[in-house]
Order: sequence, then C-alpha cells, then structure tokens
Amino acid sequence: MNGSSSSRPTGSRSAVGFGLDRIREAVEDLRSPGDRRARPRPERSDVRDAVLTVLEEQPADGYRIVRVLQERSGDGPGTSAGEVYPALQLLADEGLVTAAETDGRKTWTVTAAGRAAAGAARTRTADEVRDGDSDHADRADRRGVARSGAALASAAALAARTGTPAQVAEVVAVLDDARRRVFAILSRG
Repeated sequence: MNGSSSSRPTGSRSAVGFGLDRIREAVEDLRSPGDRRARPRPERSDVRDAVLTVLEEQPADGYRIVRVLQERSGDGPGTSAGEVYPALQLLADEGLVTAAETDGRKTWTVTAAGRAAAGAARTRTADEVRDGDSDHADRADRRGVARSGAALASAAALAARTGTPAQVAEVVAVLDDARRRVFAILSRG
C-alpha cells in the first residue's frame, strides 16, 4: 500500500481486473441508495395488504402466511418472515387482525375492520392497474431497469473473464454504444 486510505491495492492492474471493479460499482449504482439488497423488497403497505388478503381467505399462522405470499410471488421477490411478523403486529395494533395461541402457535384472524381495509386495498390496487400511472407501476419499471442493468453487468463481467481479446473488444464497443444510447434517451427529457 502507498499509505493512501483506499482499500484497493496500488500498482499495475490488468485491464480485466479494473473492468470488473467498474462493473461492480455500476451494479451498486443501479440500486437505490437505501436499498443495497440483492433483490428489491415489497413496500411495507404492500406487505400489509397482502397479509390482510391471505387472512381474509382463512385464519393462518405466520409461517403459513409467509409460505402463501412466497408461492404467490412466483419469480418476483418473495416476502420474508422479517416483513410479515412486524406487519402482523402493526395490523393487530390497529385492530385489523387478532391472534389466538394454540399449542404455542399464534393463529391470526382478520377482524371486520380488517376485511374493510382489505377491500379498500383491493380497490386501490385496481385503481392503480386501471390508471397505469401509479407509483406502484413506476417502482416496478425502475426495478426492471436495475435488473436489466445488473444482468448486463454480469454478462460483461463474464466476457471480461472468459472472452478472447476480439470478443472483449466487441463487448466493449456494444457497452459503449449502449451507454451513449441511454444518455441520449435521458437527454430528451
């Protein structure tokens, strides 16, 4: 080390190694500052509404709620226990669900007020889908950009590691063109 505060080694570096660092930094930049996780998470209100929907169908314990939500998410981000249990507690505090303990397990049931809240959530969701102009749709579009950028960065990293010099040069040209095209799109404002 040369005494600088940087954690990167100094001295000569291969172009491939430097390229991989830049790719990793670019992938991190694609994620929003508050979200450095590998996959996007549902918004808190989305989890709350989803939990109400599951409980509206039938009473369930927390584990079952998590499993149902993960099954329903398909390829998308699943909902974790770390999101469901706090949502259940908030819903209970609001009087929208109640819990009964049996054999050491809490079974959650939606209240009448919870059914009304679930109905309101369905109406909001239907309005968002109909309008096509919601924050919800905007977040999904932005996550799509981040996923596509991360997939592109992964492909570029693979090319940098395994490609022939001719392939690497071709990939660099494609990436440079893609960057210019993205900036051109953004400059149209």
